[in-house]
Amino acid sequence: MFYRQIFWLCLIWLFPLNASGTIVEAMDVEVMAQRSTEVVKGSVVSQEVVREGARIQTQVTVRVERGWKGRVGQGTSIVLVVPGGQIGNLAQTAAGIPEFQEGEQLVLFLWRPSDATGNSFRILGLSQGHFRVKEQGNQWMAMSDRRGLTRVVKKTGSQEEGSQLLIPLLELESRLEKVLNRKPGAGVQGR
Repeated sequence: MFYRQIFWLCLIWLFPLNASGTIVEAMDVEVMAQRSTEVVKGSVVSQEVVREGARIQTQVTVRVERGWKGRVGQGTSIVLVVPGGQIGNLAQTAAGIPEFQEGEQLVLFLWRPSDATGNSFRILGLSQGHFRVKEQGNQWMAMSDRRGLTRVVKKTGSQEEGSQLLIPLLELESRLEKVLNRKPGAGVQGR
């Protein structure tokens, strides 16, 4: 047992991690689409910060406008359970947790924990699975703010610092439709 502890201490000393934030597996749009239980576009309706024991969580209600994957259809409200938030003078935060503003439009890659109730979900890959939709110039763009994340590439074990990913919304939608084998515009909307 003692030698095992010495081994790990030496290993950490010789090969320190250069992580400046939360460590997650690096995932592109296609991988997130395959791993998600739901992929939706919607608008933030409200937020509520709740405390459960020592944990603080923010519950974000999103009205779905379009679904590419899963059972959630147009007009459905879902609740995102996000770690952290602030109640009075008590706050909990972590790098890589997305922030929300009422009225903003999002594309979300979601997963449903086995203990989830109702229409509650978590965001896959923290801020990797959160794209804010905004008009920029004369086109709509989708932006994922991955700053604060250290992304580990599974195949190589290499690390990369998170940055902002900005892609045209039409390109994001096209990539989703391609990987999910859907015809353009053939999401689960209207269900």
